[in-house]
Amino acid sequence: MASIESRATISAPLDLVVRTSQDYSVRTDWDSFPEQVAVVPAPVKIVPGALPPRGKERTPPRETQGSPTGSIHETAGRRDEVSVGTRVHIKSKLGMEMLVEFVQVMPPGRSAVKMLCGPWFLAKFAGSWNFEEVSPGVTAARFRYSLTARPALLRFLIEPVATLYFSRVLKQRLAGLKAYCEGQVRRPEETGGASTAT
Repeated sequence: MASIESRATISAPLDLVVRTSQDYSVRTDWDSFPEQVAVVPAPVKIVPGALPPRGKERTPPRETQGSPTGSIHETAGRRDEVSVGTRVHIKSKLGMEMLVEFVQVMPPGRSAVKMLCGPWFLAKFAGSWNFEEVSPGVTAARFRYSLTARPALLRFLIEPVATLYFSRVLKQRLAGLKAYCEGQVRRPEETGGASTAT
């Protein structure tokens, strides 16, 4: 198993950073990895190598039953909740598809997912995003991935390549989140208004 980690200091309030990271309506505005990303219904029947049919993705219902520990954000006037068990379908710009499930949601700054099914070369994949306020208006962010390549006989060849690829992806995603959030903070300041990060 390989582990990858990237860190950044974001000059934006913790609440803004967390809400942005979990708001799928703006995900492609800052995240260079996905072409499409959507919350899908659960449970979903998982067949190795298969993902939900195109067009079946949907956003969560207005009111989500169950765990109260979700990260709640505003999306087009609706309160959506990301909680343990929430499943997300991701299609990368390279055509790679993955279905992941949230296995940990600890507001205000920690969440983790595991892969349910994905590309042929990944046997296991998991990721965590951690955010912590280091001072007023400044957030420390840490993204971490762990992965195991397949098939086992070729793992020694595939895993280093996969690790290099996802290491670049991780850095790009974190840089995109940093730039987007800091831009949201600067925008009202440039126009002479008060910050929207409340």
